[in-house]
Amino acid sequence: LDNTTAFVEVDTLTGQERRIAYTGSISTRPQLSSAGRLWWTEYRQSPLFAEKVDSKLCYMDIDSQKPRTMRKHRNILYPTPTDGHGIAWVEYTYDGSYSVVVNGPLDLDRHNTIPYGKEVHGMAWDNLTDRLYLLITDDDGMHIARLTKEGLERVTEPAYITLSDLTARDGKLYYGSIASGRDELHSFDLATGREYQLSTARFG
Repeated sequence: LDNTTAFVEVDTLTGQERRIAYTGSISTRPQLSSAGRLWWTEYRQSPLFAEKVDSKLCYMDIDSQKPRTMRKHRNILYPTPTDGHGIAWVEYTYDGSYSVVVNGPLDLDRHNTIPYGKEVHGMAWDNLTDRLYLLITDDDGMHIARLTKEGLERVTEPAYITLSDLTARDGKLYYGSIASGRDELHSFDLATGREYQLSTARFG
């Protein structure tokens, strides 16, 4: 626990690690764009008020290996590269409101307000459907929704189960789900509307 977190490069043949760069306290798991830029967010404490903590947007080009912070943006979560379209992220306010900010030519408004009472717990972009998908929690439970210009469209039915670590590729969504009683890897085929459990682990 006394080691500072860092990005490391792992040689898949030998298993040897090489440290690339140190990070702060990561608040959102990193996402790599096809252009070789790594995006993530970090918790940052105010230098004046110890109780005030923001989540800052950070990035690092793999070639330069120098982490940078986009200082004009605060309260950011789930940066999501939309290859060829820029990047999107989730902004939150302390009253519990969320919005999705799109920085690029996706067919969405730049600021997309999420209805009050719905919390965002993850976001992914699918290259085949060219859409953003979100993990949503509300009074009905947790589900996956598609973001459109008209608002949120449910992709999966809400249930009182935990979903996590949403990613997407080639028309399929991938995420963790405890629907079976253990945390397992699941996928959802957007074309057929069918969900599959991909892993069966002894302890999840």
